[in-house]
Formats: sequence, structure tokens, C-alpha cells
Amino acid sequence: MNVAVIGCGVRGSVAAALLAGAGVEELSLVDEALVEETDVGRHPLQFSPDVGSGKADALVAKLALVNSRIHAQAFPANLSAENATAILIGASCVLDCASSSEVAGWIADAAEQLEIPVIGAPDNYDATVASAAAATAVGATQADQALTLRG
Repeated sequence: MNVAVIGCGVRGSVAAALLAGAGVEELSLVDEALVEETDVGRHPLQFSPDVGSGKADALVAKLALVNSRIHAQAFPANLSAENATAILIGASCVLDCASSSEVAGWIADAAEQLEIPVIGAPDNYDATVASAAAATAVGATQADQALTLRG
């Protein structure tokens, strides 16, 4: 099962780390942004050597340390109406951690076409709850879900 995480900022990186720790072994990480100096310290898995690297690429490298069995793939792309369906093909569910209602609409349209669930994580949403929902959607065990909820 593959969870597509859209947005690799604070919410997306926390959610991806929790999913990896819960045993989800396949993640697709979508974010076109580069790690900036201001991200270091705010994003739990972005460090000073990552500045200038793609957020999705930097996160992929860290997730292998959380779960050695994980297959995480970076999509350093700006998700759009034109490419959303192509990016989400193969996903079992989508975790929307982007900070854009426009992107949320593109995700919803593509997910409806592909018949996959979307879990939204708006600005005030707890990444732990979103990760637990995604783990449930892809069939993680109850023990894994409990670990995710305890964060």
C-alpha cells in the first residue's frame, strides 16, 4: 500500500515520519519547494545540510533512518490540475498536507477519478491524527495505529 503525502513541510514531514514509524512501507512525497534556512528548526526532519535541497528529496533520506524497509519516492513537482492524476496513480490513499485550497481541489478531483480516499490536514489539523487516519486507510495493524496515536 502506498500513501501519497502532498506537502513536505512541517505537517507533511511529521506525518511521513509517523507513517514510516508505524510500518507503512511505501510513501510518495510530493513537494517542489527547497529547504530554506528558516525551515531548519521548524521542520523536524530538515537540517542545516539540507538547505538548498528539495524538501521531498531530503525527507526521503531521513525516512530510511526511521524505517529501513521503507520505499519512499520523491516527486519534486508543483502539483497542478494537469499533473495531479499522474502523480497519484498507484497511491492507496492521499494525505493532503499542502497549504492551499486550490491544491486540495486538484487532489480531490484526481483522487475521485482514481477512486482513492483523501485525508485532509488543514493548518490547524494535528499531523498525528492525519497519520493515524492514513495508517488506517492503508490497513496498518491496530498496534501500529496505537503507536502512531501516541506519537
